[in-house]
Amino acid sequence: DAFNSVDIPYELTPEEQKDKDLLQFAEQIHSMRTKRLSGAHIGNSPAINRLRGELGLQAMEDLPEEEIIDHKVLSDDIDLSQATIDEFVHSGVNLCFGILQVVISLLPPAIGAVLSVVGFRGSREEGLRLVWKATKQRNVHGCIGLLALMFYYDGPFQFTDDDFDIPAAVKDSSNSEDSEDEEMDGPTLLHPGKILEDALLQSRALFPNSALWLLNEARMLSGKGRLEEAVALMDSIDVSKIRMRQVKSLMIFDRAITLIHLHQYDRAAEDILSLLDISDWSHAFYTYFAGCCYLENWRMCEMGLMKSDKKDEYQKKAEELIFTSVNLLGKKTFKSKNLPLDRFILRKVEQFKAKKEELGVENPLDGIATSPVHEISYFYNGYNRMSEEHLELTKKMLTEYRNPAIEALDSDQELIKDLLVSLTLRRLGHIQEGCDILDEKVLPKFFSIQNGKVKYIKKTEDPWAYPTALYERALFTWKLEGMDGLPESKEWLLRAQGYADDYELSTRVGMKIKAAIDRVDHSL
Repeated sequence: DAFNSVDIPYELTPEEQKDKDLLQFAEQIHSMRTKRLSGAHIGNSPAINRLRGELGLQAMEDLPEEEIIDHKVLSDDIDLSQATIDEFVHSGVNLCFGILQVVISLLPPAIGAVLSVVGFRGSREEGLRLVWKATKQRNVHGCIGLLALMFYYDGPFQFTDDDFDIPAAVKDSSNSEDSEDEEMDGPTLLHPGKILEDALLQSRALFPNSALWLLNEARMLSGKGRLEEAVALMDSIDVSKIRMRQVKSLMIFDRAITLIHLHQYDRAAEDILSLLDISDWSHAFYTYFAGCCYLENWRMCEMGLMKSDKKDEYQKKAEELIFTSVNLLGKKTFKSKNLPLDRFILRKVEQFKAKKEELGVENPLDGIATSPVHEISYFYNGYNRMSEEHLELTKKMLTEYRNPAIEALDSDQELIKDLLVSLTLRRLGHIQEGCDILDEKVLPKFFSIQNGKVKYIKKTEDPWAYPTALYERALFTWKLEGMDGLPESKEWLLRAQGYADDYELSTRVGMKIKAAIDRVDHSL
């Protein structure tokens, strides 16, 4: 009965009940609401037909063939008694205030202290809880909220590091004022696990043809280490038919990132170079990235790990793309100011050129020591996502390749190599060995403790690496000592935070450190 619709806020008068046009309009509104809530509002059958319990292409193939025509909602969390306008207002407030809280909580301490003076204080836990509440609604706010959560938990930077799997302290639920929030307690907010996966699968069922939600499913697969499945899922859609240019760019870029974690550099380079015709973000970074991929392929050919008749082509492309990338700085970007990664590229290429001149080598690639593609892989969380096989290959490429620049044993290049090797060993399970490398070969080059006081040696050659090494040292302590080592882990994190400097990737590294400190504080 249309008159029972929650979207009619009052009882119709006898005259209104006889108005056929009004009744028809009310029925139309009621039908639109029913279809929207069931996912059948954009020409699809009810979303229940496409709802899966697992990620990946195989789960899609296992869906039942018999079609359900009933308009059933996908979640018990949807309040059918709430009017559409109320739903929209409440979800919008939860989303906006929640995201604001999370963003403020992630800001570096210096900025956070300034904001706190004027009353802005962020609570990450409360912010995440509000965003989660917004995602339960079937409207644009629910979609934006889920995208924000996906970026937070499973995005390319992953503010919550997989290796920092500290259990959160569980608060007494009897003191909770809102019983609806009991399921989103501290541990669940830190590691939502299946809850986040189910929320994403609901969106995939509601919007089966959306490239954006397919991309997020691929990201989640990648975050779980299922890299081949992530690439297969992204390959299942014709990228050329994606109408939204930003989504098309993200799809190609994410696929390229996943491919370098799989050491499939040829295809990764092709994907990245195709972005030059699609995206206006950073043509310099795209060009440098592709050159690094070809450099690694050439090195693999040199080591006999890869048989290809394109060895000379790889060498030529690597040299051309890496060293000409800086010529594109400031061009074809959506900002007039160079981006952080642009400044990173400029510094790296200048280092390569200086080393070539210093060594007097003819081949410019012989002036490059530690392969730069492994740095890029670290920036995009590759070491947490690689399988054992690919971690072993990474270790081999970092430790066994030789050229004049590597044999020169430049202390700065050795620091980068040793840092990445230590992380590789940790992910392979050789935690103590990795920690020893960090303690003996990396940290002493810029950090020491004298008379109980921390002393930093300020270096500028690779400024992202120094606070990063201190951050990773905290993770080693956690992996080696567990809960007993949390106080020491916090000390290392505070030291990482204390190595404050304005460098090209300071915001990214700083936010990761801040998130880790908050996690440790939550568990102490």
